[in-house]
Amino acid sequence: MALLLVLTVGCGSPSGDGDGDAAVEGAPGPADGPGTGPERPPVPITCDTATRDAAAAPVVAQIEALGAGDFASAYAQASPFFRTVVDPDRFAALIRTEYPELLDVRSSRITGCTVLNRRALLVVAVTATDGARRTLAYELGETVEEGWRIDGAYDVAPPVPAPPAPQA
Repeated sequence: MALLLVLTVGCGSPSGDGDGDAAVEGAPGPADGPGTGPERPPVPITCDTATRDAAAAPVVAQIEALGAGDFASAYAQASPFFRTVVDPDRFAALIRTEYPELLDVRSSRITGCTVLNRRALLVVAVTATDGARRTLAYELGETVEEGWRIDGAYDVAPPVPAPPAPQA
């Protein structure tokens, strides 16, 4: 079980077209411009290169540490909040049972990054040395004291098991 914090941003159709998204009285519609109604909530944007690289640093460090069997260094990449909820032993058990591919990564690549204020969502495709594949969404928060740190990760799609070994 992965720990997950979810940031929800309201989405809806201002037209009230019957999809269950009714117009909100007093909310700005498509013709309203700045200063003509209540402010719309901020929406996540694609990370710029600097933000992506900074947010990716603890994810890359954690993956490398796990590959070396260094659970203490991997755990150090977690956010202060995560560390108050999950102790180091539970973290190690969680990785071994729920995310074993992270213990033997052949390759990983960032396939997406969005940011809103001091929160980021990084999508990472991981391939283990046995060929198993997993795509994970890492949620990160930026702190003044520690910079970007991992709040949790979850599967974007079901893991793909390793292909069967060739028969002799």
